[in-house]
Amino acid sequence: MLDRNDAGDRAKAVPGYALPAIVVAAILTGIFAIDRQSYWMDELGTWQYAGVTGIGAWFRGFLAIGNSDGQLPLYHFLIFLWSRVAGLSEEGLRSLNALFLVGSVVAVAVNRALPGALRLRWLALLIANCFVWAYLNEARPYVMLLAGSLCLTLALAEAYARRAAPGRVAMGGVVTLFFTGALLSFGASPISAPFIAAMAIGILGAAGTTAWPGIARIGRLRLLWCAICVLAAVIIAALVLYSLSKGATPELRNSTSIATTLFGVLEVIGGGGYVPGRDTLRTLGVHALQPWQWAALGVLALAWAAATLSALLGRQRGLAAILIAIIAFSMLCAVIAGYAIGFRVVGRHFAFAVPPLALLMAIGCASAGRHVRGATLAALALLLGSTALFRLDGEHLKDDTGGIAAIVKDAQAHDRRTWWVGGYIVPLYFQLPTRDFRDDGAPRMAAWKAGEGEDWKASLDRLPVPDTLIVERPEVNDPEGMFARYAQRSGLTRKRELRGYVAYQRPR
Repeated sequence: MLDRNDAGDRAKAVPGYALPAIVVAAILTGIFAIDRQSYWMDELGTWQYAGVTGIGAWFRGFLAIGNSDGQLPLYHFLIFLWSRVAGLSEEGLRSLNALFLVGSVVAVAVNRALPGALRLRWLALLIANCFVWAYLNEARPYVMLLAGSLCLTLALAEAYARRAAPGRVAMGGVVTLFFTGALLSFGASPISAPFIAAMAIGILGAAGTTAWPGIARIGRLRLLWCAICVLAAVIIAALVLYSLSKGATPELRNSTSIATTLFGVLEVIGGGGYVPGRDTLRTLGVHALQPWQWAALGVLALAWAAATLSALLGRQRGLAAILIAIIAFSMLCAVIAGYAIGFRVVGRHFAFAVPPLALLMAIGCASAGRHVRGATLAALALLLGSTALFRLDGEHLKDDTGGIAAIVKDAQAHDRRTWWVGGYIVPLYFQLPTRDFRDDGAPRMAAWKAGEGEDWKASLDRLPVPDTLIVERPEVNDPEGMFARYAQRSGLTRKRELRGYVAYQRPR
């Protein structure tokens, strides 16, 4: 519980330029984090749904989605609207994430529930996190989920702070933040539902019984906004249920595991830059980690453990305990859902945990007594080191869809027969002509690919031998090495490996 000393902290707060500076830092983070790397597979789905010509076409297209994107109606609607302003380029669609980040930072900067110095630490630790940088550069809903989680966490902090206030407690700000955060979180991903429920319980528990009169007396405008949020959530829930009822599910071939869960935890605590790239990890597993990476991850884990312990022993131990309970419960629910439904839970599905974890570390650093400055700087250094490695190490770049498209276009320009083993979305984005096995009307040099109901194994030996063979995600589309063996016996001896792809070519 906040006490009189916290009022003193507020009075001293931080210099007037500090919080505006952190807002500028958030803007710069968005500018530097978002680039023109090729869309990866899931982002291409976002591009496809956003690229329709009108709202009617968008709605019809959304209802026809046959995968888990059908469970993200609010995000896809917002990105559709945003694309009318920013365009459909990689930078254009991803730039919506910067808007979510800056809006979230402003919300914390103007809120006075927490001492200014604590808010400054919270925002600095959040902006430095490698997870935030990674998903800013992705046209997917995870920064939106971060923004919703931050609003919910801020509502919890404000409710906890107001508990110590004398007399009747005004709860308008708490209620507005809660409903805004719940709408953003649920609209970004239904997997956040347990987190929202836990936050609601935590807020009510933190505020105590004295807050109920304050909730009952919120103004009409706030009440109207809450009603709008509830109505929007009902519509979203109906669309999600419709999507599930017609079989639109997540990717079920890659089920969750202890390994993917642990890697997800490393991501949310900011350790993404201290591990090898995705392809290396998939190939070698835990053996891919170098000694220095083990050491860096160990130090980072110890820093989080020390901050958590410090928070539980400090003045705000009540708030810290609530945060820990909510984080643990929500992440456990996500893992259980992964095992129950059969989809792979990874770091992005834990995005809701990043803001409360950052606040927990900020509380721990603030509770470190005379070592507070050193603790905060050490935590920032660890997070920034991971972020720098993630951004600069080529292993963490996105799948090289642009590079593989260039190989196909070059082969087609030289009348070299091509096979495309993979999905339809990359050829669609890069306008690569393709033909199904039985499509006689396609251009002669269009890349052969399996259409609906067609099987490569049944058609392998009757198709004309290619000059170029592209395998997208070989660990998924060629786990037994069938195409690799076929390429070898067919004389495709030039093997080119790109991120996410392998190309077998006949020497010219």
